[in-house]
Amino acid sequence: MSAFPTPQGYRSVTPSLTVRDPFGYRWTLAAHVRDVSPEEMEAAAKDWADNNS
Repeated sequence: MSAFPTPQGYRSVTPSLTVRDPFGYRWTLAAHVRDVSPEEMEAAAKDWADNNS
């Protein structure tokens, strides 16, 4: 089984991992951590855009 790295600097409320099994299928596993308000999501997107442009 091989894992695919998450792009550096990528921030998500729902951490995930993508793996490939011995048969070549890709699986994405995720764990919900918390709910985020639209305002918090917008602020995080703006912060990301300001630091990655």
